[in-house]
Amino acid sequence: MFSSDKNIETISQLISEIKRYAELRGKSLQIDFVCKLTILASAMVLGLILFLLGGLAILFVSMTLVATLTSLTGSAIAANAIVVLIYLLLGALIYAKRRTWIQAPLANFLANLFLGDNITNENNDPSHKQQKP
Repeated sequence: MFSSDKNIETISQLISEIKRYAELRGKSLQIDFVCKLTILASAMVLGLILFLLGGLAILFVSMTLVATLTSLTGSAIAANAIVVLIYLLLGALIYAKRRTWIQAPLANFLANLFLGDNITNENNDPSHKQQKP
């Protein structure tokens, strides 16, 4: 029964379909990886741009605060010391809250990006959106 030409043809067709499926699955994984890598890279570039703009804004706010405190305290050294103290306290606060403000959101973003469902389908196709209970 196995030696009939129809069975051999069916098995060869099945093998070729399995090969085609494996190729398509590999291409799908590559596309998914590139899509997620693009999202990650764009988030990093956006973060860098916002970091640079925020740094410039903080620099100008600091200069304005020092000028204002200089007129209030009468000493530029005291005004600069107050601004440095404010930044040290702000740095200590950020360090104390680093898990909730930095680590948890970053871990959630990366987990949703790499372990979650396909983001492009959820954003573009309303039938793929998950409903929350």
